[in-house]
Amino acid sequence: MNKFKVLRIKRKDTKLKNFLKNIKEKNFLTNKSFKNTPWIHFKNKNFFFFKIEKNKKIISIVVIIKLYKNTHLQFFYVGKPYRSKGFGKEILKKILPKKNLQQSMFQKNYQLELKFSIKITSLNYQI
Repeated sequence: MNKFKVLRIKRKDTKLKNFLKNIKEKNFLTNKSFKNTPWIHFKNKNFFFFKIEKNKKIISIVVIIKLYKNTHLQFFYVGKPYRSKGFGKEILKKILPKKNLQQSMFQKNYQLELKFSIKITSLNYQI
């Protein structure tokens, strides 16, 4: 079992900026800037920003939108050194509701979205 803390992001601090600066993957480059989504919604009361920390270091960011009838997974990023080790699965289990989940965060990579949808479904989430 992976040990980590789920904490709400309340402000754009140095630790968060450094984590975002280290994102190198092409599909996430626009999400690095506080001038782009999801960060432009930082003060929106329906958006919930989470950082996942292990040993006081950010290893993942999750942004969800809580709407009247459902919850939308808006952004999910796990740092490269923590992928394929079960962190993503455990993080989603802790943060996401079991029902009424929607996700549409892959703008250009349908294969990745399909793979992610299958994994989410295998966690017994109702999409």
